[in-house]
Amino acid sequence: MGKKGKALSFFLVVCFLFSSNSARAGTLFEGESIETGAGFPAIYKFIAGDKDKPLLVMVPGAHHSARIFYGGHKGAVPQDFVAHWLVKKGYNVLALSYPIGLADPAIETNHPDFNVTAWGKQAAELAEKAMKDHGLKNDVILLGWSMGGKIPSSAYKAMKDKGLNLDFYIALTATAPMPGMIASGREFPMLDSGYAERHSSFAGWFKQVAVQGKKEGHEIIPEKIYMSQYVGDISIGQQGYGQIYKDGKFVTDLIATQQDMSSHDYGNFPLVGVVAPSGRGDSRHAIVDVASWSFYNANTIYKRYLKGNKVSPAKLSDAQWQGLLDVSENIGSRLLERVEGNHFFFVGEDGARATANAIERIERKVDAVKSELTTHLGVHIQ
Repeated sequence: MGKKGKALSFFLVVCFLFSSNSARAGTLFEGESIETGAGFPAIYKFIAGDKDKPLLVMVPGAHHSARIFYGGHKGAVPQDFVAHWLVKKGYNVLALSYPIGLADPAIETNHPDFNVTAWGKQAAELAEKAMKDHGLKNDVILLGWSMGGKIPSSAYKAMKDKGLNLDFYIALTATAPMPGMIASGREFPMLDSGYAERHSSFAGWFKQVAVQGKKEGHEIIPEKIYMSQYVGDISIGQQGYGQIYKDGKFVTDLIATQQDMSSHDYGNFPLVGVVAPSGRGDSRHAIVDVASWSFYNANTIYKRYLKGNKVSPAKLSDAQWQGLLDVSENIGSRLLERVEGNHFFFVGEDGARATANAIERIERKVDAVKSELTTHLGVHIQ
């Protein structure tokens, strides 16, 4: 082969590699990349804080990219997004968008078989990557917004398998994975992509974002950008309504859905801190979240901390036993913070700052609860 032939071959190889990368990753914001975890792609955004602080892994709710936590579109104001305030407090932030089909695509392949088990494994693998890449200590706080309430158990188990210390989970106006918490049996059409069709919900979500903007006195996310770069199509399996993707179609299987969400695997949940709205605009979460997550926390205390450590209640002193009862009875109110606003209360400068402050307070509260449980049980609670 002559020089011209070699040059042409080299050019074609470069073009192939470039086109392959373009097919893998479409429109990305500054600092984003496409990374693979559990065999599935994610939009990966790491923002460095203090190396001595935990890694705060953030996963979004239904049909939203994790950009809702950090912004990044043209004209975005960083202070309007909660990640900005968390990094100012020193947290290392890893925001992960599960496979999502945006109108302006970042991930250009479809993954209708993605489910909650894979979601937890993806979070664990990419958290491990961030720790290794940035020399962070082995402490993780996991935050899930809305539909992200499905992930704490699958992520806990996956992180435990990797030797990662998942300190606790933050339910940011998040639905617990209990059967019936949302409309079990609700059915959605399947798009040609294999994803669920929920486009009719997008406008209602944007209205809530717009309300947050009115409170701030400026537009936070323009509607066109929100519709093309923040919300999109996702798998049916991670939503928890009872449908799963099987053999190229949606089928209803409530048992498989519950197993995937680990609804009844009470011994494999982290402690949960709740950040809930205080206003009427998100009434279900305002009323229900503290009670539903308290149920899981009480089971964590019993199954993981007491039974898991083979502590005999009969051998505890009266003071220890009463202290254990007091913690389990009051765990809901103790690990609760409220922020004013609707389902998107963490969007907009005031709400974003208030949410970051609430997360910091919950971390201190979790530390206090674990210290008390260590005393009451006579074993170290990590």
